[in-house]
Amino acid sequence: MTWPSPTPTHVGTEPTKICIHVDADPRFAAGIGGVAHFLADAAGLDTEAVCQLQEGVVTTCRAVFEAMPPDQPRVEVILFRHSDRIEVALARPREFAATSMKAATPTGIDSLQTEAHGSAAVTRLTKFIKQGAPSR
Repeated sequence: MTWPSPTPTHVGTEPTKICIHVDADPRFAAGIGGVAHFLADAAGLDTEAVCQLQEGVVTTCRAVFEAMPPDQPRVEVILFRHSDRIEVALARPREFAATSMKAATPTGIDSLQTEAHGSAAVTRLTKFIKQGAPSR
């Protein structure tokens, strides 16, 4: 799948980007949540915010994965750590956009959006990092 990546928020800074291609198996949600946990911890978020982000990512991944039919099991997950936010984007064929994503934004997530990019549906979770948080 091809869809546009977010651009860095500050000129001259490059986001950390981790790309994972995974089967839409709900058991993989915990692994993706673990990567989000790592990025949030490295960004200097407090323990409660890190755990809430991880839980929100796992919940959203499971919802997206469960909406996928068995014959279209692949999902592309890209995790970004920008200087001011962490984003987790899940892309799958557009016809399999999860209608459940219109539900309330999970705790620990500042923004949840589902967008269309060509033939892909992208669910994007964003957690903003407070300015001045220590970087590890």
